[in-house]
Amino acid sequence: MDISRAHLYAIHDLLAAVTPDNIDVYLSKVTKGDAEIRFPYIVIWPSAAQRRNDSLAGYTGGNATTRHQITAAGVTPDEVLDVLDLVTATLQGKTPTIPGRDCGQIRMPEDQPPPIAVDPDHKTPQGWDIYFAVISVDLSSTAA
Repeated sequence: MDISRAHLYAIHDLLAAVTPDNIDVYLSKVTKGDAEIRFPYIVIWPSAAQRRNDSLAGYTGGNATTRHQITAAGVTPDEVLDVLDLVTATLQGKTPTIPGRDCGQIRMPEDQPPPIAVDPDHKTPQGWDIYFAVISVDLSSTAA
């Protein structure tokens, strides 16, 4: 499995292990139809790995960093904030396990994430506004 996907699945597994049953955690996209979506929910977006040169010869498959966007959606701003608090408490400073890789701690970038916003293009089947916000997390690893 490539490094980008290994990082994505590691972050997903950490979140899925602590997320209550009423909060769905999706990889890359929401996979339920509009009538089946439960709020709030989380989407973890993949990221191509940034590969740093390991030696003067260039990249040899060792060091890699990914930045993943995590989107929380809900029908109130409080739902979104509660989900993001769960995400940050779960991920910040954690060291995931990936076979064949030595992982660093998951970090949030120091820049301030954008505020919670209303999705201008979508509403729930009941006609309610959908609120969302995004954060990013970074994960670095090296070949074991």
